Amino acid sequence: MGWPKEDRIRWVEWRLKERIAKESGRYADRDLSAEGVPDRISLEVWLAKERDGLSWQQIVIKYFPQYVGRRQKSAGHEQSKARSRACESSSFAY
Repeated sequence: MGWPKEDRIRWVEWRLKERIAKESGRYADRDLSAEGVPDRISLEVWLAKERDGLSWQQIVIKYFPQYVGRRQKSAGHEQSKARSRACESSSFAY
């Protein structure tokens, strides 16, 4: 059986804190990427979906604004790419 949702959320919140600390230069003891910890945006997107209950549209607007409001012929395709990236970001193992 998998972890309860509250434990998964806490795990992701803690990894996100570690990522932010590492990016700011305050935490360099561990190689998070080598340990299989997802990148910062993936952690943020996962929390936005699972903890905060945002829709995929809200996540694209918040985390991938470059795909919002395009009026080109391929705008629908670009938003689909953003949604695919967001979905990939949220599907990591624990």
